[in-house]
Formats: sequence, structure tokens, C-alpha cells
Amino acid sequence: MKVLIISSGLPSKKYPLNGIFAFDQAKALAAHGVDVAFFSIDLRSIRRFRRWGCNSYVIENIRCFEYNFPVGPLGWRVLDYIGRNVVSFLYKKVFGQEQKPDVIHTHFASSLGAFLAEKTGIPLVITEHSSEMNRVDLPQATIDRVKRDYIKASAVIAVSSILASSLMEKTGIECRVIHNIIDVSLFSKNVRRKHSGFTFVTTALLSERKRIDRIILALRQCPAGVRLVIVGDGPMRTELERLVSNNRLGDRVEIKGMLSRADTADVYAGCDCFVLPSSRETFGVVYVEAMAAGLPVIATRCGGPEDFVNDENGVLIDVDNQHQLEDAMNYMIGNIGRYDEDGIKAYVQSKFSPEVVAEQILELYAEILSDNG
Repeated sequence: MKVLIISSGLPSKKYPLNGIFAFDQAKALAAHGVDVAFFSIDLRSIRRFRRWGCNSYVIENIRCFEYNFPVGPLGWRVLDYIGRNVVSFLYKKVFGQEQKPDVIHTHFASSLGAFLAEKTGIPLVITEHSSEMNRVDLPQATIDRVKRDYIKASAVIAVSSILASSLMEKTGIECRVIHNIIDVSLFSKNVRRKHSGFTFVTTALLSERKRIDRIILALRQCPAGVRLVIVGDGPMRTELERLVSNNRLGDRVEIKGMLSRADTADVYAGCDCFVLPSSRETFGVVYVEAMAAGLPVIATRCGGPEDFVNDENGVLIDVDNQHQLEDAMNYMIGNIGRYDEDGIKAYVQSKFSPEVVAEQILELYAEILSDNG
């Protein structure tokens, strides 16, 4: 089987999370014997450093073709016009002399994927991740634009059941729920390090939506000596550093900045519980990565974690409920012994490993190709 995956980015040394979910899927499919071609079409502004023009690489046995052109925020119509020309150029360059793909798979609603599928007659699959699609105040113009892409797809995948329900309500499109892939082996291989006291950890873009400030404030209600490690960077970092200082928590809170997945896994090995009170998620990869390391989690009912957080692996609280967050953190401190590290790891392996998710995607491909004769 030949599959073309279209993404808006490709992971790099400078931007390791760029297009990471799509590339994780590409690796999982390739491991199952699928011939995967990966198109990365990056039209972001010139402020994002990358190598301009058309480049090709083989990364982990996947043929990758990227086209980087600094368009920036010129509006979706301009981006669509340029993007369609780019994807047509790449398709002709790569598949002009070889068998065309059996399936085109895009991540997030993509007019480029819809355009190419319509032009070539190849079945299209769209995986929707965007947390924007869970917004109750999503503009109708956005809904209409997304729906135009969805109706051209043979299947739309939602990464959580709540996102699937939200998309059905907004667009009328029924979605298949297939969760994101987690690199279980990377996060589960480290041996937990013995340490004194109790340490919470969180990993996130340091933005308002992630509510990291709420964790810092909740730490004041925890016993002295309880620590918090923050992995990530973002627009709220200075504000969070000021909050730590103003509350005299400098000896209890450490902000490590952006780390690689491997370094993040190493941090988890020295922690006791993961906590992230996000206001909105469509899945919540960071929660499951922490669970793959054997950590119980504290999560909010924000659109994604409801699919996988249960009494055996963590605590669910309401969004923006500070008292529940404080109670959950103190509960974890007093009851951490009831959580089975190996059991949490096994749960993640059974539901989110590359092998499991790739098989679900391949099953969907087979259904589509069968329906298309």
C-alpha cells in the first residue's frame, strides 16, 4: 500500500514538535510495511527559520519532501492559492513517474489535501486535532470552510470522542475516533529514580489556555517541600516566573524550558505525578506520555482526557475549579501508593502504542479502498 501524508511541517532539530503527530503516524505506518511519502508544506512567516524552497530527505525510512515558502498571515485564500500550486508541484515531482498513492491522509482540515484528492481521484482521510474545533464560539465562517474539506473526504478521524461529538454537532460529519500515537517505548524505558519528598510535573506550551498559573497557586496549599517541575516555554513564561517569585516559591518550582521528548522522559523518571489543568484539549498527548512513564495524572474535563483518565490512573477535575485542583494535588500526595506504575504503563501500551493505532488506521484504509472498489 502507498500512502501520501500531507502536513504543514516536519520535525527538525530547531522545531522538534513541528508536524510531530503526522510524522509519528508516518513512522507507525511504515513499520507496518506501508510505503509512505510525507509532504511538508510550510507557508509560515519569515520569522520561522528554515531552509527555503524544495528539499527532500529520507528520515527513518520515510521519503520526506518539504516546500518552505515564507508567506505569513496573508489570509486563507492567499494561502490556499499558493498551497495548491505547491502541492500540485510536489505531487507531479514525486508521483509523475511512479504508481500513485492509494490514500491521501492529511492532518487538520486541509484544503490542500481536499484539492489534491479531488484532482487525482485518490481517497482522502482527514485526522482532526485542532482544539479550536471544540470551541463553543467557533465562527460560522470557519465551520463552513472546514466542512467544505470534510465532505470531500472518504473518512474524517477525530482524536477523541468529545471532539467527534463536537464535529458532528458543528458540521454534521460523522467521525471515526482513533487516538493519537504515543511513543510508549521512549517514555516507559526509564527506571523511576528514588527521591525525597513529592514532585509534581507538567509539560505544556506556556500559554493562558494551559492554566499553569493555577498549578503554581495550588502549590501554596500543599505541604512544604512539595515541588513542581515545569517543562515547556511560551508567551507566559515571564509572567509565570514573576508569579513564582511573588509567592516565594523559587525553591519549590523549576521551569526547565523546552526539552526533547527523551529529556522530558528523563525528567518524568524523577517525579511522582503529572498535572495539567488545561481549559481546552482535543486529546492531550502530554498526559498519555506521562502515563507511559508510569505517572498518575491530574487532568481537566476539557475535551480529551475524559477518554483515558480513570480512577486507576488519575483524577479528573472541572475546568477552572481551583479548589478541585488543590484537593486533587493533596489527594495525590497522600494516596500516591494506590497507583500501580506498571498497570498505568500497560494501559497506555494497550491503547496508544504505534502498533495499536497503526492497525486501526490500516483497518480504516482497507474499508475505504473496499468501498471504492
